[in-house]
Amino acid sequence: MSWKQGLDCYTDSIKVKISEKYKPPLRINLPMTYAQRLVLNKQTQDSNLYYEFGLENSVLDQIKAWRGSRHQMLQERKIKLEKARDEIKECLQQIEQKTGNSTINTKNIESSSDNAVYQSMNHHSNILTPIPLSCTKNQVTMEVKDKNINISDFENDTYSPFDNMELKSINDIEELAQIWGQSWKLF
Repeated sequence: MSWKQGLDCYTDSIKVKISEKYKPPLRINLPMTYAQRLVLNKQTQDSNLYYEFGLENSVLDQIKAWRGSRHQMLQERKIKLEKARDEIKECLQQIEQKTGNSTINTKNIESSSDNAVYQSMNHHSNILTPIPLSCTKNQVTMEVKDKNINISDFENDTYSPFDNMELKSINDIEELAQIWGQSWKLF
């Protein structure tokens, strides 16, 4: 018999009560609402402190880059347009010198080329523009007045699907009355 077994057998039947002064103190707990608020506040503070605005900053940088490239493209187109105007003016001056006619109007050429540049820049701006109808109101009203519609054709039509079902149900009741005999009464 071992030493451990010998000690266990002497104390097994003895009940031991620990004094109150040797027990650990009760744990202090906050009410549930305060505990939840503390946990929630800690989570919000932790999430706010460590959030980085990398994505937002990269999007803003990309927008600035796109605006800059659009502005640069617009400037390049204006420069090309001015060069084209100068070339057209030189050609017109050469033609005028050769022929002596000054009937060609350069203002129309300049305004049409301006419109072409701005339309090519804003090709997406005309997606939702309304398109006016080609026919006038007078043509539409005249077509309606020319057709002869007889309203009496529609007034005499009294057919209803409910009437048809009512007739079928009456016929079914009469047939059942004939099958079951005179003891069965009609409703």
